[in-house]
Amino acid sequence: AWEIAKFLRAARAKGRLALALGDFNMIPLSLAHQLITTHGRAVDSWRALHPHSSIGAAIDVPEIARNVPMPSAKYSLERNGATCDSVLNTWRWSKQQQKALKSGSDIQIALDEPDPRAKRLDYIFLGGAHEQWAVRRAQVGMVDRHPDLKVSLSDHFSVEDRKSTRSTLKWS
Repeated sequence: AWEIAKFLRAARAKGRLALALGDFNMIPLSLAHQLITTHGRAVDSWRALHPHSSIGAAIDVPEIARNVPMPSAKYSLERNGATCDSVLNTWRWSKQQQKALKSGSDIQIALDEPDPRAKRLDYIFLGGAHEQWAVRRAQVGMVDRHPDLKVSLSDHFSVEDRKSTRSTLKWS
């Protein structure tokens, strides 16, 4: 986080725009997140659009302290930007559910299913000279399962532009 913050800060000093994106294995507002957003003077694209989104899994102490209702799988994706540990991701399913998938069963999880462990670990940070830029849209992607194997494509969902297939995020 410190190295990324230094990179983003250096881009700002040169008047350049910089993006840092990927699986950071940190939750929003954690120390690592704060280093990137404060020292790196970067914008977390998801929090720019959803400033009241979760700061961890619903079962984690910081999220419990916020006293918000248990999110559904749909809410976790659309509002909290959950990319990891979703009830929708087959990599996080029980051994019994995974075994059923291997035997050909097509298990469906309803979007209104409670999603207590879902959290956001994947980010797009906008750093450097970003005053003239604004985040327009983003969504959690790669949520569809493989058409034949019926498994999630990765253990994490992606963060991506809502309409474009050419770039990860649109800026205006």
